[in-house]
Amino acid sequence: MGDKDRNVSRSTAPPPGAAGSGRIWRRLSPTVIAGTYAVVGLLWIVTSDFLLASIGVEGIDFNLSLVKGIGYVLVTGGLLFITLRRREEWVTAARQELTRWVGDTPQLDPDEQIRVLIVDGDPHHRQLIKDAILSAVGFFDVDEASNAAEGRKALLAGIHDVILIDHLLPGGSGIDLISELHEVASGPMILVTTTDDPEVDRRAMEAGAHDNLLKHEIQASWIGRTLRYAVANWRGQREVARTRRWYAEIVHESPIGLFRSTPEGGLTEGNPALLSIFGAPNIDDIRQRGLGPLYRNPSDRERLVRRVSEGETLEDEDIEMQRLDGTPIAVRMRMRGISDDDGLISLYGALIDVTALLASESRIRTQASMLDQVRNAVVRTDPDGLITYWNKASESTFGWSAEEVLGRQVLKITPAPSERDRGAEIKAEMSRTGSWEGEYRCRRKDGTEFPAYVSNSVLTSPTGEMTGFVGITVDLTELEMAKERAASQEAMATSVLETVHFPAAVLDSEGVIIAVNGAWTESAIANGALLAAVGVGVSYLDVCDRSGVPDAIAAGAGIRAVIAGQESRFTHEYLSGTQWFRLEVAQAVKPLGGAVAMHIDITDLRQAAIQAEEFARSKDRLIASVSHELRTPLTAVLGFAGLIENPKGLEPEEITQFASMIHRQATDMAAIVEDLLVAARAEMGALTVQITSVDLNIQINEVIGHFNHHSTATIEYASAEMPMVRADPLRLRQVLRNLVNNAVRYGGERVRVATVTSAEHVAVRVSDDGEGVPSHLADAIFEPFFSAHDRRGQPDSLGLGLSVVRTLTEAMGGTVGLTAEDGWTVFTVALARADA
Repeated sequence: MGDKDRNVSRSTAPPPGAAGSGRIWRRLSPTVIAGTYAVVGLLWIVTSDFLLASIGVEGIDFNLSLVKGIGYVLVTGGLLFITLRRREEWVTAARQELTRWVGDTPQLDPDEQIRVLIVDGDPHHRQLIKDAILSAVGFFDVDEASNAAEGRKALLAGIHDVILIDHLLPGGSGIDLISELHEVASGPMILVTTTDDPEVDRRAMEAGAHDNLLKHEIQASWIGRTLRYAVANWRGQREVARTRRWYAEIVHESPIGLFRSTPEGGLTEGNPALLSIFGAPNIDDIRQRGLGPLYRNPSDRERLVRRVSEGETLEDEDIEMQRLDGTPIAVRMRMRGISDDDGLISLYGALIDVTALLASESRIRTQASMLDQVRNAVVRTDPDGLITYWNKASESTFGWSAEEVLGRQVLKITPAPSERDRGAEIKAEMSRTGSWEGEYRCRRKDGTEFPAYVSNSVLTSPTGEMTGFVGITVDLTELEMAKERAASQEAMATSVLETVHFPAAVLDSEGVIIAVNGAWTESAIANGALLAAVGVGVSYLDVCDRSGVPDAIAAGAGIRAVIAGQESRFTHEYLSGTQWFRLEVAQAVKPLGGAVAMHIDITDLRQAAIQAEEFARSKDRLIASVSHELRTPLTAVLGFAGLIENPKGLEPEEITQFASMIHRQATDMAAIVEDLLVAARAEMGALTVQITSVDLNIQINEVIGHFNHHSTATIEYASAEMPMVRADPLRLRQVLRNLVNNAVRYGGERVRVATVTSAEHVAVRVSDDGEGVPSHLADAIFEPFFSAHDRRGQPDSLGLGLSVVRTLTEAMGGTVGLTAEDGWTVFTVALARADA
C-alpha cells in the first residue's frame, strides 16, 4: 500500500547515512565543549595574575579580583548555557553508556529504522509526540492517524513496528481499538493518556496493551529507548510464544510417551503417546491410579527411583509394565530427576512400547540359533556384498571366524580364483529370477579349494526393496569322495537331506510349527495349500490328523514318536500326484523345539530304482537268451562232431553234410559272440572300424549266399552296377547279416534286398513281408536287448542285432532307418560313396 492510499501523515527522521555524523556530534559535543570551557576557565583563574602583571598599560590600574570574577562568570555561564542546551543529549548518552555497561541492551539493532504509528485525534498532541520521537537518538519513521477508522486501516496494513494509541479517539475508544486489533497488530500497542488513572491502565493491559504513557511526560531523552525496548520486548514475547507452541506440538505429536511424575508415582503430566501405550482414554485415568500400579514388579519402580534420587540419569531401561486393562507390555524407559535441598521433588521420563520389538528380537535369536545348528554355511550380505551374518558352519567350512569377515566383501573371501569371472553371470541371473544355485568352487582361509553347491537368494523388505543377499553353501568334498568310493544312492540322498534346500519345518514339543524355511513355503504354494494352514503357529499334528489321508496319519504318528523320544528318527515315503516324497523326522537340537521335519523329493530316486530293476530283468533275459542262442547250435555241433568222430557206418556224403552243419552252427555262434563283443566295446567306447573302399555288391551276395544254403525263406536280390562305398568290410558283412537274419527270423516267406544310389550315398534296403513293427517302437527296437516280437514258438533272441546294426553303421559314418511301405517292413542302411 502506498502513502497516498493511507489516510495518515508521515514524518521521517534523517536517513542513517545522513544522520550518522550528526548523531555522533550530539553525543560527543557536550563533553568536548564543556571540557574545553572548564580548562580555559581554570587556566584563566590560575594565569590571570601573571598575564596582567606582565602587561603594563600606563594610566590604567587593573582590579585583579574583578577580572577574575568576570572570567569566572563567563566560564560558569558558558558551562550552564551548554548544560541547558545539551541536557537531553547528555542524559540520553549517559543512559546509553550505563545500559551498555550493565548489559541490558535490547535485542534490536540500534541502527534499525523503527516505523511508528501515532493514533490521536488532537493534532497538537500528535505533533508533540512526533517531535519528541524524531528528536530522540535513533532512526524513526512516523505515521499519523487522526481517528479510530484511520488507525484501524493503518493497523491492518501490518507495516508498523510500534503503535501509540490515544485513550480517547474520534469515532471510538483507544482501548476498544487495542482490544479489537492486538491479535493482528504487527508490533506492540501502547496506550497514551493525559491522566494517570490506574483503572485505565488495568483496562488497557486486559485489552492487550503492551505499555501505557502519559502525554505530558513524553520526552526525546527517553522516548526513543522506550520504543526500541517495546519493539524488542514484543518480538521476544512473540518468539517465546512461538517456541512454546513449537515445543508443545513436539510433545503432543511425539510417538514417544513423555511424562512428569512425583517420586511417589503420581502422574502430573503426560502426552497422547503415553496414553496410547497404557491404553488410557484420557490422562485422568492414569492420574487416578498413578504410575506405580502399572509396574508388573513394584520393586522395579522402587529400584529406578532410588537410582534417580542418587543423581543417576537412566538410559534405555527395559521394564515390564502393564496397560490399564492388565495386558503385559515391555517398555524401554529413560528418566531423570530434579532435586532441591530437601531431596527428589520431580521425575521426568520418556518411554516406548518395545513389546513387539523384543518379541521380534527373540524370534531373530531363535532363527539365528537355528541357522547356527545348520550343518551348511549360511552367509548374509548387504546390497553391496558386505558380510553381515556368518554362521558357525561357515566358520568350519571356510576357516574364517565371524569376527574376521564381518563387514568385508564376500567376493574377496569365499570364491576360488577360477570362479571370480562368473560373478557377473550369477548377478544377472539373480536380478532376473531372484535366485541362483549351482555347483561352485570355493576357497578356504588357508587357500585350499573345495567343490560346493551354492544357493543364493535376494532378500527384500515388505515394500519390495532389496535389502541384501543370503547364500547357502554345501561342501561337496565328502560327497565327491563318496562318489569316488562308489557310495550308495542312499548315502548321496542323505547328504542332500542335510542341506536346507528341502522343505523343512521346526516343531515344538506340542507339534506346533515354530519356524519354516523358504522351500517349505514355496512347496505349500506349489501344492495349492494355504500358508495359514501350514505356517508358523499351526499345529502340524492337527493338520496330519484332520487330513484323513493314510500317509498323513502315519506321518503324524511317526512325528509323535520322535517328539516323545520313543524313536530317534522317522522315515515315511508317500506319493503326491506324480511325485514321490520321503518324510524325514529327527529330534531337534535344543532350544529349537521337539522335532525337525523335511520333505525330500525322491521321484528321481524311485525312477532310478525302477530302471535298476528293469536292468536286472534285462540282464536275466540276456543270460537266458545267450544260453538259449548258444546252447542250440552248440548241441548240434557237439552231436554232429560226435558222429564224425566215430564215422563207422556213415556214408561220405553224410560226413560231408554233418561237417557242413557243424560249420553253419559254429558260424552262428561266432556271429552271436561277435554281436556281444560289439555291444560291449561300444559300451566301453573301445569299438574300432577300418574304413576302406568296399564293393557293396560282393558283400551282399556273400551274405545272401550263406542264408540261401540254410534258410527256407526266399531272398530276392538282383545285382546291379554301383559305386564303391566307404566301410569296414568285416563290419559291413556283420550289418548285412543282422539285417537279413532279422528279416528271415521275424518276416514272412519273402525277403527282398535292393540297393539305391544317390549323388553322395549308396543305400541297402532289406524288406520283409512280416507283421511289421508298431510305429511307437520304431526307435526302441534299435536299443540293446530290446525285442518287438513275442510270438509263440518263436525262439528268443539276444535283442542285439538291430542295436549292433545302428552302432556299426554310425561308426562307419552311415545312417540306418525303419519305414513301412505297402505292407513291407523296410530297413535302410546308407553309406557314403567312396568317390564322393
